[in-house]
Amino acid sequence: MPNPGPRWASVALLALAAGGLILRLHPLLHAGGPLAWRVDYDEGVYFSSSALLFNGVFPYRDFVYVHPPGLLYFLGITSAWTRWPFSIDPATAFAAWRVVATFVGAINIALIGRIVMRVGGPAGALVAAALYATYPDAVTVERGAFLEPVLNLACLAMALVWLTPRDKDSRTAVLAGLLGGAACAVKVLGGIWLFAAIASAPRHRMRSMVPTFVAASAASWLLLVAPLALLSPRRFLEQAFLLHVWRPPDGVILPAERLSEIVYNGHVLASILALAGLGWMAVSAARSGVGSLGREQRFFAVAALLTVASFFASSTYWKQYNSYLAASECVLAGICAGAIVRRFEAKVPKPAFPIVVAILTLLAVRPSVRQVLAVSYPGDSELLAVGRTIRERVPATASVFTFDPRFSLAGGRLPPHSDRAPVIADPYGSMLLAAVRGGARFRNSEEAWQSLASQSDVYARLEASSFAVVGSRGDWQLSAEMRAWFEAHFVCVTPEARESCLWERTGPAHMR
Repeated sequence: MPNPGPRWASVALLALAAGGLILRLHPLLHAGGPLAWRVDYDEGVYFSSSALLFNGVFPYRDFVYVHPPGLLYFLGITSAWTRWPFSIDPATAFAAWRVVATFVGAINIALIGRIVMRVGGPAGALVAAALYATYPDAVTVERGAFLEPVLNLACLAMALVWLTPRDKDSRTAVLAGLLGGAACAVKVLGGIWLFAAIASAPRHRMRSMVPTFVAASAASWLLLVAPLALLSPRRFLEQAFLLHVWRPPDGVILPAERLSEIVYNGHVLASILALAGLGWMAVSAARSGVGSLGREQRFFAVAALLTVASFFASSTYWKQYNSYLAASECVLAGICAGAIVRRFEAKVPKPAFPIVVAILTLLAVRPSVRQVLAVSYPGDSELLAVGRTIRERVPATASVFTFDPRFSLAGGRLPPHSDRAPVIADPYGSMLLAAVRGGARFRNSEEAWQSLASQSDVYARLEASSFAVVGSRGDWQLSAEMRAWFEAHFVCVTPEARESCLWERTGPAHMR
């Protein structure tokens, strides 16, 4: 069994996890509740998709969902409450998940500390956990319904099992494989950590462990993915895989800007320590061969380098993706910090060593803590205002379509799905897929929105809806022709809300 480290280090690690939990949770407890803190578009997409699944509306077959379905199951911890017999308001279930996400973050912090404790010692473990606990992008996503917190949870749990020496290699390979398959069922990039596991397999046990690990991963992935993918295999392939190949560039496009976000975005120390660790590993491998590196070094070097490479290779990059890199980066940083501290450990009196480690850890995370806390509380946001408007102005039996699904959730609604019109949980993804499905390629997403194909499902959805909220996303995604049609058939009933106006359908079709 791995060395759990001294008791003081275990207690300090739990304290860091608790501190990371508080850092993530405190903004959600202000007046207005969890939804008063900024909510991202992706959160609305993922949670609405999960709630639709548990209400009998299936991704891929019935609506576009651009990832494997693993996250949808996990969000069911609260999204399942929206169906009978509970029938809890979707806004309440969504708010509950945002609180659950903070606990997922705390578990991730603890897992990183446990992984590094064995190879980097107490100092390295605490530095790694502290860096992840205060990593700005990780803090942000671990307050909401994002892919990365659950992806990191599965990947870190897999790494902890895979890298832990056990008497029964087959059991280790099976359990790690099951967790690795679950990671790939959340996001395709989870496969990076599977490659890292294979690259770090003990050489003398490669033939016995790797096939078992791969088989268990495949079985786990199929168990989670196949029930939904087989309902419409072609659409699953299009949405979860091919769209990411076909889609036009979006987000942060220039490589230099991506590099800046990857290295500097509030986690400079983690980047420096991780790069120093990679440099030391490269020198050691050049002198004595790759076999001279420990399993943990090989595992996380491969994971971090492939993750960064995927960011540059992808046509789309948003800074929240860094939260996935944070897991491997902070482990590498902790390993490097542990190696540095060990060189000076003998010069520090043993009773004073925990105090020195605590001081170094606090100094290490001070800049990122200041950045996280500098983000001001936004108060009563646009989201809550739109939600109140939907509750007050839209009859319970009327259909309301929003180009940003978080608005529907705040209003206690899921995307319309009880009529024959297309179900659209992700307007962005649905419209992009419609634009590129026929083989058309575009320089950017704005150009894609101007194609007739991108507007077809939205047109059918709006034609069947009694109310709509366009917002900034609708202004971005509607073509000029569709915007003219929309304004001819809908009237703004809350002009004081400006771009977040609630629009009502006019004319004979609405009267029916």
